[in-house]
Amino acid sequence: MAEQKGKAPSQNKEVRAKLQEIYDFLVDFTAINAYAYPDKKQYADLRDHLNAIRSRYKKRKPSKRITPTQPEEAK
Repeated sequence: MAEQKGKAPSQNKEVRAKLQEIYDFLVDFTAINAYAYPDKKQYADLRDHLNAIRSRYKKRKPSKRITPTQPEEAK
């Protein structure tokens, strides 16, 4: 318990950034391989699975609405 209290709060941000970097690389790598080797079905399947996961996550994530600071002018 005492060990957990000594952790710096910024460590979570570092780990999250590293995971995001690895995830982005994996998605790019998969997309490039699926495009480069259309005869290998496993790359296309993996790309499709990653896209399905990404679209599900985007649907669950609450959207942030930006309120305009100035009203748009009518033309």
